[in-house]
Amino acid sequence: MRAAAGGRLADALGRVASFRSSIVVMTANLGADASPPVGFGAASVPDPRLALSAWRPEFVNRIDRIIAFQPLDPEAMRGIVRRELALLAAQPGLLERRLRLEWDEAVVPGSRLVYRI
Repeated sequence: MRAAAGGRLADALGRVASFRSSIVVMTANLGADASPPVGFGAASVPDPRLALSAWRPEFVNRIDRIIAFQPLDPEAMRGIVRRELALLAAQPGLLERRLRLEWDEAVVPGSRLVYRI
């Protein structure tokens, strides 16, 4: 609340940081216990108005925008997994040792990855 009030925030050592030209991103699990479930593969999105009932009005009134994120679809998840595997396979330590990381495409949509070096 202090950063929102004066545009400045001090740490425990008294160092002051300005928040006047800042974007502060906050996350919360407000929809985590909602029914139906929210998250990967869920059909619904949490209601941003949950913040109004979860937080004090003086805090909510200082927030410019509340965004409820859409769950990732399976194709987006596969893309993320493939990109992360490619980054892992390109690690300098592996390349310097002439090691190659291989994975079976069947593990990509799943949550458990199998590595062979």
